[in-house]
Amino acid sequence: LISLVKQKDTVIDIVEYQRYIFNIALVNIILMMLRMLKILDFQPRIALVTKTIEAAASDLFHFSILFTALHAGFSTCGMILFGIYVDDFTTFGNSVRTLFSILIGNSDVDSRLSVSEAATLWTGFYLVYLLISFFVLFNIFLAIIIDGYVNISSQTGEAPTIAQEFACMVNNFLRFLQNPRKYQSDEAIIKLLEMGLESGGK
Repeated sequence: LISLVKQKDTVIDIVEYQRYIFNIALVNIILMMLRMLKILDFQPRIALVTKTIEAAASDLFHFSILFTALHAGFSTCGMILFGIYVDDFTTFGNSVRTLFSILIGNSDVDSRLSVSEAATLWTGFYLVYLLISFFVLFNIFLAIIIDGYVNISSQTGEAPTIAQEFACMVNNFLRFLQNPRKYQSDEAIIKLLEMGLESGGK
């Protein structure tokens, strides 16, 4: 019996250790994805994601403050008003998750509260929450992102695409193979022009 108890404790420790490793792996993968987005900034058209977020960072920061305050207020109201009817609002954390699930359309709490004693109160709360959080705040969030995207895309409108850059690389390589001694790369030509401008200025 003592041996079984020790084995049980060992298995529990292994499971906890494995869960810890999985959490570290998850964080590592997320960081690698973010790093990949940053590395891809060398190509203007691929960098639209990071550049758009950078352009809209200030507005997104202030919007997040407003959204957090309103969401916390609605969550507190939901916990006080409907915590005695459904488990989804028994705690503040559950209330936050439930309202966020409602916002993305992934909750069935409406069908349960609509047939409870607080059906009328819930209907009013539900409509006000959707009106403010979805129809107002969510659309403001989209407007901030779209505005940043429009500003960045207008700046990178003339930037070459990946296909064009790849075709240019292939073309330069073929020109080099045809006559390696006479071939002048774009960098060499630019350097010669700069040297000519410097000598002409003197």
